[in-house]
Amino acid sequence: MNIIDRITTKIECYVHAFNINHDRLQRIKAFDDSFSKTIILNNVPNLTESVASEIKAFWSKYLKYDIGLNFQRIAALKIPAESLPYIVSDSVLYPIITKILNPENQARVLEDKGLSNVLFNDVKHPLEIVRNVKGIFTDSNFELIDRNAAFAKILSYKQPVVFKKSVNSFGGYGVRVFKEYDEPLIRQQFNYFKTNFVVQEYLSQSEQTARFNPSSLNTFRITTLLLNGRLSILGAWLKCGGKGANVDNLTSGGMGACVLPDGRLTYAINLNKLKIDFSPTGLRFEDCRIEHFDRIIEKAKQFHKRIPMISMVGWDFALDVNDEPVFIEANLRNPDTFPWQTTQGPIFGDRLQEVLDYCFSTGKNN
Repeated sequence: MNIIDRITTKIECYVHAFNINHDRLQRIKAFDDSFSKTIILNNVPNLTESVASEIKAFWSKYLKYDIGLNFQRIAALKIPAESLPYIVSDSVLYPIITKILNPENQARVLEDKGLSNVLFNDVKHPLEIVRNVKGIFTDSNFELIDRNAAFAKILSYKQPVVFKKSVNSFGGYGVRVFKEYDEPLIRQQFNYFKTNFVVQEYLSQSEQTARFNPSSLNTFRITTLLLNGRLSILGAWLKCGGKGANVDNLTSGGMGACVLPDGRLTYAINLNKLKIDFSPTGLRFEDCRIEHFDRIIEKAKQFHKRIPMISMVGWDFALDVNDEPVFIEANLRNPDTFPWQTTQGPIFGDRLQEVLDYCFSTGKNN
C-alpha cells in the first residue's frame, strides 16, 4: 500500500466513524423527542436536578452521548426516583442496545411475517390464505401460485380477511381488515401493498379479550430475554384497541395494561394518556384477570429457545375462542417496553448490569 492509499484509508475510516456517530445522535434525539407530545398532553413535570444528575451519571459510564430524559420524566410519575437511572429509555434501547442484542441482518429475516409461521408452526396461528414474498405468491401450503390464482384463493375464502405488510411494519402500520370484499377491492389492495405482504384469516378471539374492545383483535405482548444461556420474562401487557379501531397498537390509538404473573391487570396507558382506568366497553382494567395466562408465557419461552441468536423478543399472542394461545408475530427490532417501564419499573430488572456488560464491555459503542 502506498502513502496515498494509507492516507485515503485513514480519512475514509474517520468519515465512516463520523457518519455512524452522527446517525446515532440523530436517532437518539428522535426517540427522545418522540415523547414530547405525551409530556405536553399530560403536563409531566421536569425531573429534579439531583435525579437528572443521577440518571446522567449512570449512563455516562456507558455512553458519551446525551440520551435525553423524556422517557424517565414520564416514568417518574409512577416509578420511585431511585429506580429511574435503571430505566432503559427508547433513546438507548433502539439505536444501541437492541442493535447489539439482536443483530440486524438476522433480526430482519426472522421477523418476516411470511416466514414466522414456519419457525413457530406448532401452535395455532391465523391461516395465511396467500403470501407474497418479493413478488412471488404462495398459498397456505407454500405452493407457488400466480396473481390470478391468489385473487381466486381470497375470493373463494368468503370470510373476513386481514392484509398485513410482512416486513418493515410496526405500530399497526400496513394492517387492513376487510369483513366484506369483492374482486376490485382485492385487486386494489394488491396494487397498494405491491410486494411482501400476507393475507390472513380474521381471527375470532376469546371472550376474555373481546370484552375490552370487540372491534380489535386484542393481543398480549410478552417480552423475553435470552442471554448467556438464561431465559427470562421481562414483562407482559394486554394491548387493546381504541373504540371502533381494528388494531390494538399504542401508536395507532390503542392502550396497554400490564399483566402481572397471576394474570391480574393493571390500569392501562397510551401515548396520549398515562392512566386509563376503563376499557372502551367500560370495564375497569384493574378488576380483571386473564385466565390461563401461563399458557401464553410458556409458549413465548418455548419459542425463544428456537432463535437464540436473538436476545430480546417482543412476542404477540392472542387467545382464541377456546382460550388457547394463537401466535401473531415476533417483534425483534423494536420490542416495545413503554407500558412496562412507565408503570412497573426497569424492564431488565436484576439483569440490567448483565445486559450492559454484554453491550458495552468492548467500549465500541461509545
